[in-house]
Amino acid sequence: MNSKQKNAGIIFKSGLFITFLFLLISGQRAWTKEVPNGDADVIWSIPSYNDTLYSGPEYSDILYRWFNDAVLHPINGNIIAACNHEIWELDINNGQRLRKFEEGQFIGYEYEFWRINITPDGKKVLTGPGHNHKGILIWDYETGKIIDNYDDGGTFSPSVGAYPDNTRCLFFSENKSIGQYNLIIYDFEQKKVLKKQNISPRSPYEMVMSKDGKYILMGLSAPGHGPDPRLTFQVELWDAETLTMVKRYAEFPSGSDGIMEVRISNNNQYIAFRQGNFLHLHDFEGTRMYIPGVTSDGSSFNDSLCFSLCFSNDSKKIIVFTKNGTKFNTNIYDLATRNHVYQYSTPSHFIRTTTDNKLLIPRWKGPTTLYSNKWYLTDVQSEPEATGIIKRIEYINNAINIELHTPMMVDRMIITDIEGRILNEDRGPQPVDNRIKIEMILPSGNYILKLISQGKEYTNKFVIVR
Repeated sequence: MNSKQKNAGIIFKSGLFITFLFLLISGQRAWTKEVPNGDADVIWSIPSYNDTLYSGPEYSDILYRWFNDAVLHPINGNIIAACNHEIWELDINNGQRLRKFEEGQFIGYEYEFWRINITPDGKKVLTGPGHNHKGILIWDYETGKIIDNYDDGGTFSPSVGAYPDNTRCLFFSENKSIGQYNLIIYDFEQKKVLKKQNISPRSPYEMVMSKDGKYILMGLSAPGHGPDPRLTFQVELWDAETLTMVKRYAEFPSGSDGIMEVRISNNNQYIAFRQGNFLHLHDFEGTRMYIPGVTSDGSSFNDSLCFSLCFSNDSKKIIVFTKNGTKFNTNIYDLATRNHVYQYSTPSHFIRTTTDNKLLIPRWKGPTTLYSNKWYLTDVQSEPEATGIIKRIEYINNAINIELHTPMMVDRMIITDIEGRILNEDRGPQPVDNRIKIEMILPSGNYILKLISQGKEYTNKFVIVR
């Protein structure tokens, strides 16, 4: 047996913390495996809409069609899609188009729907301008008809936030005639503006509301300062009721690329955005989270370009479409460990997850595919139980609890951070019933446990996520 043994562990949940224990051999995980590929997990795929799928005179208007955005109906799960200048409903079971909403007239790309939303009760569909209509459109889901059109003469953002009360929405309006930029809370049942907040001279062009309706995350632009008149860009979190800023996550100087997409995880723990085609990831408090080779580290960019992103429903993973070199892949990363856990060899124009964790991936001017939830089920399975000395590590009530497979004499135990700084060192801690307990407060992060017994070292990496 080598003078150094390094042993595997398992994944488990305990108390208010999740602790991950990994086997390390020569500095690498012994159970590392090839990232699973989900290309064969297809439930259905429909080709781009210049195909013969929809043939016949009733579909003569369908030429080179694609989806700009889509939501899943919260009750029946069907796809409600912004398809160029129309709103379509598609059957989630087979991808077939069920109907088009109220007819529109295609007279140019400026009249396309770029974003779409739906109220939590599934009764109203919300869009920005399109369909040869200006302003904000409220659609009745059952009839597919427009029932309200708010238009104050301004230029409206394509994004519309839906509050959980099913009666209010949030959007942005730019009144160029008076140079005013407003966030507006609108009650579409009363057909009444409830609140208007002037945020001039800044303009939000990407906006998303948190699932609980408490926050909005915005990508904003503002005129440059001093001699440089070019726009600057900010990413900010605002209170969705008071319409006041809570936190600024990033600011980019004049000449930078704009903010292309913003996302909030369902549990309000993470935010992500694309600045140009580079992915930025933060926890809710603002700490930058770095996925090697995928996200910007704040000072430089890597070779991966990001074109779309989405958080999983349980907020434990981030799904991104990236280009690295000549490779285009849709990749899934675990937010706790930052590990690459699943991939698809396909590009995605945008990404949506169903309530049962199926993955909807439309391609730009290409096929739309629904993949099974194998990516989710595969990743949540536990790793095989350890067969070496260290069986598991738990972190409960500010104490590290180490369980060993067999009785042993411990000469020395060291806990370090990922950079090797010693946080705790015990000489001769003796296990009781194969267990060792060390009381210490540790923040979220990566740590290394080293046990020394009879001249042999046993090393395990673990991650604490609060």
